[in-house]
Amino acid sequence: MCRNMSFRQFTAFTVVLVMIIAGFFDACGERRKINRSKFDFTYQDIDYQILSKEKKTVAVCQYSDNEFALFSRRTESQPGQKKKSRSKAWYPYHDITPNGHGMDWRNYCGRFLDIPQTVYDDNDTAYTVTDLADGAIDWVGIGILVLPPTLERLNGGITGVDVNEIYLPEGLKEIDGIVYCPTLKSLHIPGKVEVIRSHSLSQCGFESLYLPPSVKILEDFVLAFCENLEVAKLSGVETMGKYCFKKCPSYTWANLPETLRSMGEGCFDECPELDLVSLPWSEIKMDGCFNGCPSISRIEVLATDPYPFPKNSFRDVDRSSCIISVPKGSEEKYRNAVGWKEFQNIVGELPALEKPKGGRLQRK
Repeated sequence: MCRNMSFRQFTAFTVVLVMIIAGFFDACGERRKINRSKFDFTYQDIDYQILSKEKKTVAVCQYSDNEFALFSRRTESQPGQKKKSRSKAWYPYHDITPNGHGMDWRNYCGRFLDIPQTVYDDNDTAYTVTDLADGAIDWVGIGILVLPPTLERLNGGITGVDVNEIYLPEGLKEIDGIVYCPTLKSLHIPGKVEVIRSHSLSQCGFESLYLPPSVKILEDFVLAFCENLEVAKLSGVETMGKYCFKKCPSYTWANLPETLRSMGEGCFDECPELDLVSLPWSEIKMDGCFNGCPSISRIEVLATDPYPFPKNSFRDVDRSSCIISVPKGSEEKYRNAVGWKEFQNIVGELPALEKPKGGRLQRK
């Protein structure tokens, strides 16, 4: 095909192909690398970078973190908000408190920041907020953060924020970049989210979390190092990357859904308070999980026929005291199965289940 093209035709074809590929990745929600230090205008004390003049889209692009703490408040989108001059207090914690002794950003957690969906440049041209720049909101104290319904990508934009609640837009399809928010207690995961990207929701402060059935993929280190997390409902997750839920010292019950097919190395490792693990009817491919969890006292398995014991897993579980709870009538099968037979307390106390073609479990 290319041999029959003129140079001009080939160049035009290449440009169109590049645009199609770029549009494809944009539609798929791939992270954009947006430099937060580059901004085009300021609206209501927040900096914005123009992403597309044709589509009139912008990204939140905050360079001076302390401005979020100073000006965080509910905003209203109205034209005529001209750009303000830059403050000389570029660095957080300096010269922004009434007494002039610098800021302890934890004292600003009562503030409310509502980022508007429509903003205006110096010429009163309206733009729609679709993105956060990488690290746009970090190392600052905000009590409640409300992101606009037009936001399509987080792009690693929320890191190290002392925030109590974050409200995500309902149309968001992936979560990427909520990392190290130790005071974050409340987070509603929208029902259209399909992927939680690497390291997202790690080192956060919630005690429980519900992942809707739309969430299919957890990448590496998702929900790792969460000190207060006790339980998470994984209703539709199909795959987990490496080290998900690693070092969650308060986690007590790992209830794995029937949809889950594979878990990467290190998932649920070093969770010292983990007491109960519930495995589904179907086998989960895992290798090197649930290690460093000496408090596991019961493992529930819904399968009537034992599948292969997970490789290199449950190393620190006491085989003499931990109870393997299986469906009634399946005890002998487990007592003779490789790996499972190492446990001395195999008890048939669960209802027998069968899996029809539709994939949903039913009682026999």
